[in-house]
Amino acid sequence: MAVLGTRTHRRRLALTWERRGGESRKGICGGHAHTLCGAGARARVVSSSRCRARFRLRLPAVGTTRRCSSGVTRLASLAGLVTGARDGEGHIGLIEGPAGIGKTRLLAEGRRCAEEEGFQVLAARGSELEREFPFGVVRQLFEPVLIDPEAHANLLSGAAAPAEPVFAPPRDTAGPSEGGDASFAALHGLYWLSVNLTAQRPLLLAIDDLHWCDRPSLRFVAYLLRRLEGLPALALVTLRPAEPGADAALLAEIAADPLTTSVAPRRLSLPAARELVRGRLGPDAEDLFCPACHRTTGGNPLLLHELLKAVRAEGARPDAANVSVVKELGPRAAGRAVLLRLARLSPEAGAVARAVAVLGDGATMSEVGALADLPLERAAGATRALSQAEIIRPDPPLGFVHPLVREAVYRDLPPGELEVAHPRAARLLIEAGASSRRVAAHLLLAPPEGRPEVVETLRAAADEALKAGGAESAGTYLRRALDEPPTADRSAEVELELGLAEAMASAPAAAERLRDAYEAQTDPRARGLAGAALTQALTLTRPPDEAVAVARRAAAELPPELGDLRLALEAQDSSRPTSALTPRASTPASSGSAPSPAATARPRRCSPRRPPGTGRSAAGRPTSASRSRSRRSPAGRSCARIPVSSRWWPTAR
Repeated sequence: MAVLGTRTHRRRLALTWERRGGESRKGICGGHAHTLCGAGARARVVSSSRCRARFRLRLPAVGTTRRCSSGVTRLASLAGLVTGARDGEGHIGLIEGPAGIGKTRLLAEGRRCAEEEGFQVLAARGSELEREFPFGVVRQLFEPVLIDPEAHANLLSGAAAPAEPVFAPPRDTAGPSEGGDASFAALHGLYWLSVNLTAQRPLLLAIDDLHWCDRPSLRFVAYLLRRLEGLPALALVTLRPAEPGADAALLAEIAADPLTTSVAPRRLSLPAARELVRGRLGPDAEDLFCPACHRTTGGNPLLLHELLKAVRAEGARPDAANVSVVKELGPRAAGRAVLLRLARLSPEAGAVARAVAVLGDGATMSEVGALADLPLERAAGATRALSQAEIIRPDPPLGFVHPLVREAVYRDLPPGELEVAHPRAARLLIEAGASSRRVAAHLLLAPPEGRPEVVETLRAAADEALKAGGAESAGTYLRRALDEPPTADRSAEVELELGLAEAMASAPAAAERLRDAYEAQTDPRARGLAGAALTQALTLTRPPDEAVAVARRAAAELPPELGDLRLALEAQDSSRPTSALTPRASTPASSGSAPSPAATARPRRCSPRRPPGTGRSAAGRPTSASRSRSRRSPAGRSCARIPVSSRWWPTAR
């Protein structure tokens, strides 16, 4: 860590020297001429001989949010970001635009450029089906470099250690999550994991479809962004604006940051579209036919490619007589063209395509074959046919060539078939030993059926999500569990777990839900835990007296054998303001009379067994030593901080 700190310190000293050096200087560094270019308050080092030779132009300055229009400028901007990151100027490159505009292709060019510069490239892709997997995108990024046990131990040591639970197998994650603190610790540990990786060589994090990224991973991107300056690291992400269900606030925060460079691919011009048409359909494509293709697709590269595939499949000549064929396909060229190509394949290929659309990217061939009711060999043969038709990717993992292609196949499924497909997919995944969270992704899309095993699977997925710091995802799973609904003896437990998850996510309805759960509990320990959690929630949303009243009532109801939980409630009680616990003196201070004993007496300590050395500061707040001690009882369980994992409830063990 000392070496890393020294390297960062040297970089920042160099940047300070560059800022003082004016807008442009020439210098010699390592035998190469460099230009020091100022951009407002920022500066960066550009290897002019290498970058200008590649793009034959002066690269734009990096460091402010802006848009790049021309194709050459977009590529040059990505190369400039890579060069700046190599020299210690960390940034995020935000490639944004509508579906099919070429974001993924630009991302691939950025990855290629970074690999040529010696970067370590880690890649991930957001998925609409996996949006509720906490840290799913983060795991895609970092797991490949953590496979080796020695690398795992080195990279997740020191300040990066709090990120360890993020990568632990779901069934092996030990200990309950502690809500917001655990989530912050994980984010900070992931940041230091990134720092440790930059000690080896510059780092590129490439994330496709950021709009489908799970919220914990998106929070990590925002967290890392504010700490990139001075690191040889770059994040390149693609974003589809105004995507339904995306976290607009976090995405806007990332897009508006000064370290974000926005690269906006443009639609194809008519000359470019004409060149593409003649390249795919032949040089004799007539002038009236090419503009018709351009108008129909709006210059969208993917839609134009799909339209040309459909025209070629129809056997239509690219002349004026077939302009009506282009218009007939209409603006939904991608969906129409994909379904047309799929209809020309065998029924087995169609069944496999629909199975992959339901299961999502990354499904195994055995899972796809089972859902499609096909033997493994025939499913593999159908996959080859789909790959040749440019519907399925030819390389693993199994998935569609583009999200628009998957959407076209998925949306073509009748609603009744979808209601059957997702529950069936969930059962197949359970039999295959898949994680609870992967099974729950399908249960969220399945209609309620009142099955107890569905409730337990969703509760297990919520438990895993909480341990990974994904309180929002846990709340989603538990709300779906309540819709199932649970049996009468489990309903109060699920309600309480949902209230705890919502409290961790700062949901407005947490206090009222916890109040209902507290009143519904019959088990003494579960009722005491619910009362303690309700007290914490009321502290943030209600007057102090209301929280104190709940804490006192819950403590009074506990049996003698639950002394550790009573201490937790008394600790919350004693943390209320003095006015809430001790009556004020009846005689005003201005009267000049001596204060009553009740006014001068110190409030009674609720925990008589506080160890020596604990106490409060002059401001009335617990000292750091007392805070660390008060979190654990002699039995080793949390006192002032209430555990939230469902494994703590005695009836769920």
